[in-house]
Amino acid sequence: MACGCEDITCVDVYVNPCSTGTDTGIVASQTGNYRALLEFNGVSTNFSVAVTTGEKISFPTFLLNEDYKHQLKLFDTSDEFIGCYSLNTHIALNIADYPVTPPETAAWQWGELTVNGNTVDSNLLTGDISPIIWLNEQPLNWANQGITQTSTGLDFTTIGGAYGNLVFQYKNI
Repeated sequence: MACGCEDITCVDVYVNPCSTGTDTGIVASQTGNYRALLEFNGVSTNFSVAVTTGEKISFPTFLLNEDYKHQLKLFDTSDEFIGCYSLNTHIALNIADYPVTPPETAAWQWGELTVNGNTVDSNLLTGDISPIIWLNEQPLNWANQGITQTSTGLDFTTIGGAYGNLVFQYKNI
């Protein structure tokens, strides 16, 4: 694992692709925001999730690929290293949704919208947005493509609109 961990805890994670959130099976030892560095296929994603002491941590389902191994480095509410995990994901359609609680402070988090048109209005798109967004699973450097941020969201007119699934990181809403 790229994080240089000596000890890696293996965890089986059951993913229902129809759910918004997935239970990782990892129990939080604090209440607040944890930071996660999730690696899959050589690509790392850094994000925060709200956690509650004694409760299982959940991740947005769209971050997890079914039937693969993901490497996870987890940090506590003080951004101190907790440990490394190997998440072995499995498809399980009968698993209930395990909703993700957004971080309580201005931390990077994931958003997902179904979009259809030249403008996408959502309060999730009115604060800081990562430079790369994903439109129908294709990375897009939105500012370099002439997409503009408005007071109500993003204007995709310069590329002919946005249709389908939009995934992005945001903070400060």
